[in-house]
Amino acid sequence: MSERGAASGGLPGVRELGWAGFTDPASARRRLERLAAAAPGGEAVRRCARRLVSELAATGAPDRGLANLERWSEALAEPGRWLAAIVGSPPQRRTLLALAAESRLYAEALAAAPEMVAALAAGAAAQPRAQPALRARLASARTPAELFESWRLALLEIGWRDVVRGQPFAWTAQQLSQLAEAAVEAALAQGRARAARRHPVLAPGGAAAQRAGSPPQAQPLPFCVIALGKLGGSELNFSSDIDLLFCHDEDWPPARAAPGGPAEVFGALGREILAVLAGGEQAPRLYRVDLRLRPEGSRGPVSVGVGSAVRYYQSRGRTWERQALLKARPIAGDLALGQRLLRALEPFVHRGYLNVQAIADIQALKRQLEARARPRGDDIKEGPGGLRDLEFAVQFLQLLHGPERPELRVPGTLEAIARLVRAGCLGRKAARRARAAYCWLRLVEHRLMTAEGQRLHRLPEDSAGQRALAGRLGLGGPAGPARMVALLARHRRRAQQLLERSLHGLFREATSDQLGAEASDLVLDPAPPPERIARVLAAYGFRDPAAAYRELERLATQKGRFGEVAPRTRALLASLAPRLLAAIAACPDPDGTLARLERTVATLGAKGAFYQLLHHEPDALALFVRLASDSPHLNELLRRNPGLTDEVVDLLLTRAELDTERALERMRAAHPESPLEGIRAVHRTALLLAGLRDLGGRLNLANLSAALTALAEAVLRRVMELVLAEAEQRWGALPDGAWLAVLGAGTLGGGELGYGSDLDLVLCWGGAAELSGGERLELAERMERSGQLFMRRMEELALYDVDVRLRPEGGAGALVAPAEQLVHYYCTGGRAEVWERLAASRLRAVAGELAAGAEVVRAIQDAIYAAPPAELAAQTRAMRARLEQAAAGPDDLKRGPGGLLDIDFACAFLRLRCRGSPPAVRAPGTVAALRALAAAGHLATDAFIDLLTGYQLLRTVELRLRLREGRRVCALPLEPAARRALARSLGYVDTRRRTAEDAMLQELAHTRRRVRARFEQLVR
Repeated sequence: MSERGAASGGLPGVRELGWAGFTDPASARRRLERLAAAAPGGEAVRRCARRLVSELAATGAPDRGLANLERWSEALAEPGRWLAAIVGSPPQRRTLLALAAESRLYAEALAAAPEMVAALAAGAAAQPRAQPALRARLASARTPAELFESWRLALLEIGWRDVVRGQPFAWTAQQLSQLAEAAVEAALAQGRARAARRHPVLAPGGAAAQRAGSPPQAQPLPFCVIALGKLGGSELNFSSDIDLLFCHDEDWPPARAAPGGPAEVFGALGREILAVLAGGEQAPRLYRVDLRLRPEGSRGPVSVGVGSAVRYYQSRGRTWERQALLKARPIAGDLALGQRLLRALEPFVHRGYLNVQAIADIQALKRQLEARARPRGDDIKEGPGGLRDLEFAVQFLQLLHGPERPELRVPGTLEAIARLVRAGCLGRKAARRARAAYCWLRLVEHRLMTAEGQRLHRLPEDSAGQRALAGRLGLGGPAGPARMVALLARHRRRAQQLLERSLHGLFREATSDQLGAEASDLVLDPAPPPERIARVLAAYGFRDPAAAYRELERLATQKGRFGEVAPRTRALLASLAPRLLAAIAACPDPDGTLARLERTVATLGAKGAFYQLLHHEPDALALFVRLASDSPHLNELLRRNPGLTDEVVDLLLTRAELDTERALERMRAAHPESPLEGIRAVHRTALLLAGLRDLGGRLNLANLSAALTALAEAVLRRVMELVLAEAEQRWGALPDGAWLAVLGAGTLGGGELGYGSDLDLVLCWGGAAELSGGERLELAERMERSGQLFMRRMEELALYDVDVRLRPEGGAGALVAPAEQLVHYYCTGGRAEVWERLAASRLRAVAGELAAGAEVVRAIQDAIYAAPPAELAAQTRAMRARLEQAAAGPDDLKRGPGGLLDIDFACAFLRLRCRGSPPAVRAPGTVAALRALAAAGHLATDAFIDLLTGYQLLRTVELRLRLREGRRVCALPLEPAARRALARSLGYVDTRRRTAEDAMLQELAHTRRRVRARFEQLVR
């Protein structure tokens, strides 16, 4: 204890007060001294000073608590007596200090009724008053001053339960709202008595009322007070304004006969109600009342007739007024009259559907409010992520889904959130975050307002104020302010996200042009007229608008877990409609594309989640539309396997590449109980991924071929792993050094696979040279059985057609050839024919023992490149001619004249003729070999350009053709519509000079003539 504290009868010193958390310990010390000087209570203050200080520190706002305690003491008629009684009683002292630390308003209320401290401390007000009792208590007041005193005591009871009993904020807000309702009811009674002096018809039981023919108790005054805003939602703060709407029955005979008519009579009543609530000289103010939400705003009559209100809203009501009326609730007067008005206004508030223009109005209003609030970024109500954002988002969802969901038409924000979740209009995670953010922000607002009894929405700028606020929020300690700021930032960020996703992010495209707006309205409207369907969908190129609309309706319909329709799905689709229909309109066959897309989406468990993904990822929308348009085969694959959608989209969004090793790892991990199904699953995913990237222009020809080749290699390697493990289980382990390899030929060997390509394979084995003749023969049989098992598993997979006719002796030879026999077959003097040597130039090890297989390939290449076979040119031309005769027709892009085989044969011929020097010429891929031949001077530049551009064009058309057809096809389609669709999918467009189909055919014809000319020139 300091010397000063010791000399002052036990009061804590300045330093001790600083340690206790007082930000101004010197001022606190002086306040304590003044309290200690009050007789006879001063002695009690000295005696329990340290406990008093400790309990003040526990409130989180010791400075405010001590200052309000002093104000309370100064306002008492007998401060010493009350100090002695209350400060000396621990329960009363804690009650008084908690309320004083919370609000100056509470301290003033307790000064007016100090006996309430003991009553509260004893728990006399533990149970809230029932609404009828509360109304009766306030209604018994005859003057504004009496009303204020009754109101203040009721407010004190609510505050005590809030601060001391720790009631949830939602409960406190409801109690404050009920208190306001009772106060308005009492103000109505007092205002009616005052207004009746000028307008006797308002007097209860007056002559005019009696002339109406009913006794007073059966003839209620046809006047109602309707609450809007926070009071309408039963979400009032301590210092909130109250938004009211006065309405009356304009056909009430006594008022019609009175001077000025109903507008004057009931307007006078409304003004008197406002005067009572405002207090003025007679009493302090109860509430600030805002009537600007009434028809015509501040220019309109104080009280509006029911019929006039209905006509106004139906003819001139604006979207923001629909939003305001969501919270309308009759609270005083003739409640049945108020309900009658609100029922009459339901068609205005909840029209058949919320159209795009109304949505644009709401968005524009919110943008205006945001621009106005931008300088006040720390405002927890109006600033970014504030309460206004949350309320706007919830009210927008109510307006959007309310027409079809009457249960959403509730005024309270928290109740609306709960009902939006139950109706499927808001996700559970988003709802949890919205509720938590709303309750936290309202609690902060509540604590800010109760401190001084003023409307405050900004955090204190000084550190002391922030510390005090954090303490009153239950975040005490040195880290309290930082935790408070972090919580506010998190909740405001989530509030912004909800607003962006539910309001600003939706219908962005719809509000940018007229056709887009009509497309969204078409989905939003539950029953659009047939002529509008025909007009809008015909504008998007649909040949059968009625059928297209049925597809849209199916896309918009999502059944919930219990069979109910999820309205959120329709809203999300409506927001996508302009972009979706525009993308479909750009396809060759909009009707077929939409139908295929609908069949695919119908298999998804959660359409809304899929639409939300497309909304946030425009590229994904374009890709799925192109999939439905340009690859019915892959679209059908996706439809049959809806579980692939999420995985494929994730891979697309992460830009993940499935090379051979990654695909192999995924195959090993997938479906361990059914390895072949695991291979199929990864293959489906990778094939869809490649197709989508191809359609989206994300893969060039080389990358696409590499991706498809890598996928095939992963399949072959995984099957070989399984076969070797199964063979070991059946027939035992292989001898040390023995190996089995798979060599790829053709497009697989060249790394240039396409959609639907078959796999040309050569299987070989080797090693274990030290084995005896019988043992080696036994090993050869074992390898043959392993090869047959490999072929059976590939056939069971049914992913590729496998061709093993390139092995020595073709179908007559062993399936798995010994390595030395295979190499000897291609040596000079061996039995390999010229076409086999040409094919062998594209061999590459692809599965099994890769290193050993690569050695075999090098040996074969050394053999075939040692010397060009006799009659190489003649036999190359002869083989090419035989394959051309087997072509499907002149439009065969592979075997027909000037097709891909012209390029392949010319390339292989040049490689063998120049003996493979330099080594790069031996590259098994056609494109790589052409580049190496040109670089080495074996191919003229102009010839290289013709062959390379021919290869790229022919392969691109072939790949796109196979992607559309879903099968191994090389000939152009005969049907004009199919050719047109192929051309459009390849990027050809219609011009005034020629159609897209003609442009494609002309370029192909020109390219193929040049390719054929180069083949004739080079192979000789």
